[in-house]
Amino acid sequence: MGQVEGPPIGGEGEAETRYRRAYEDRLNPFNEFHHREEEQQIGKLRLHDRIALSSGRFFLNNKWPRAFVFFYTIFLHLFIMNVLYSSSGSATVPCAIEG
Repeated sequence: MGQVEGPPIGGEGEAETRYRRAYEDRLNPFNEFHHREEEQQIGKLRLHDRIALSSGRFFLNNKWPRAFVFFYTIFLHLFIMNVLYSSSGSATVPCAIEG
């Protein structure tokens, strides 16, 4: 049979367990090394690459900016399709073949 998880030892709640894990992760030397290496790699990037990286992180980590970009993109596509459709109907090309 599989192991069933019971309540945390010592009567700890969910919040205490979460904070203990965060504390232990902060003390982990591998995490510290990873963060230092990541900062060094970001520091080596050119300015426009750092701007793209920070913008990407911002949009991927936040719900509302992602929704805004999604709907803005849909709006632009519909707008351009409408402009192209309306301009194609008004600009008729004369037919070279006369019957």
